[in-house]
Amino acid sequence: MTGIKQRGWRWGITAVVVILLMNAALAQAWAATNPFPNLDAFNISDYFPLQEGNRWTYHVDLKQCKDGPTVVSESSTLVMEVKEVYQQPGYTLVVITGNPLNADAKESFGYLLYSHNVYFVPGGLVPSFVENITTGGASIREYEDNLVLKYTFPLFKGQRILGDATPMDIIRGDTLYVPYVDSKPASVVNGLELAKGWPVYSIQDSTIGDNFVYEFVPSIGITDVYYSHNGTLYEYHCTLESYTINGQPHKITASAQR
Repeated sequence: MTGIKQRGWRWGITAVVVILLMNAALAQAWAATNPFPNLDAFNISDYFPLQEGNRWTYHVDLKQCKDGPTVVSESSTLVMEVKEVYQQPGYTLVVITGNPLNADAKESFGYLLYSHNVYFVPGGLVPSFVENITTGGASIREYEDNLVLKYTFPLFKGQRILGDATPMDIIRGDTLYVPYVDSKPASVVNGLELAKGWPVYSIQDSTIGDNFVYEFVPSIGITDVYYSHNGTLYEYHCTLESYTINGQPHKITASAQR
């Protein structure tokens, strides 16, 4: 019995050492491939580069019914550009034109950066927000319910972004109505040359009535958007063609373009 106990004790120590070494190796591998390993030094502007002048150009394919059963397919170009940035103590307001999430090249809106959270600011609220910042006038209290949480960074697989979710949405138990984050291999991102292990995420924001999923690559931004309505024929697909960050232009490889 004593020999068995001694062997069991040694096996236990060996197992603990092996587990510790495996965890250390995994931690080293994660730190080597993860571009944002130090969360204490996390900078939201590095994760989603929303500096003034940055721009992303998308190819848009739109399919819908017009004049009854007639199916119309259209292609266009959409440019999302950061027009203005207002940095304030504790938060930053970013004014943007062109929204690939809605396939709307003319839409003007804002992102409110607060800590590691990004709130969507509707276009109608942006002028009041800017006036409140620049002159101290224009109350924004009446718009408090219009801000929707769009992202909580950094993203991770299995994350749920509450946004404007209600308690009933939360307890559904599926991936509908509350945006769900999944990870995907960098190799499937069309035309982007990403380092091995670079994180790529898909965000599913679907309901019973529609399917909506978009792709986000840290340090680049939104790279792909797909929407389809389950009732009527209305769908669009936005794919990133080129982007300029901090004055540096990047073009998606020709083999990945349509």
